[in-house]
Amino acid sequence: MMLKADGKTLDDSIITQIRNKKIEGSHHSCNKVVNNTNSMMYSSYPVTSDMTKDQKCALGLILDAQMADLNVKKNEAVTKGNEIKGKITGIYDAQNLLKNKINKKSLYIEKGLVKQEKDKDKIDKYIDLNNTSIATVTDTELLLISDNYRYVLWGIVTVLISMAAIKTFRNAY
Repeated sequence: MMLKADGKTLDDSIITQIRNKKIEGSHHSCNKVVNNTNSMMYSSYPVTSDMTKDQKCALGLILDAQMADLNVKKNEAVTKGNEIKGKITGIYDAQNLLKNKINKKSLYIEKGLVKQEKDKDKIDKYIDLNNTSIATVTDTELLLISDNYRYVLWGIVTVLISMAAIKTFRNAY
């Protein structure tokens, strides 16, 4: 139902009126009706010495049952909030534990990489030494073969010279 500013509905035959709510069981010094109150009107109410802070007037009495419900819901919300806070704290703790594990594993991996690099350097040195040894053996074999060829050539030259000398001496006698 849509209302106009004057409180009438769009169909003008129905008028909506709001009555002040009457309060039962309030303190004798309280108003029996809830009215709109500003600070000037509030200060004009008489001060009573026989009303305690626990007694409620006007809107306090009207909302008392709803306030009890709100307090129950507030307590449930606080309990749920503490539960959520505990879970979030648990997540942060697990996250920190995981970060610490990752940091420890990273240090372990870094140490392993340094050791692996040292081992690789040692292997490279052994490979170089092995290559040097193989090269030395190969050079030695080549030198021996070269020397053997020289000896064979000198042997052939010596045999040829000997044969020429023998022929020369045979022809001479």
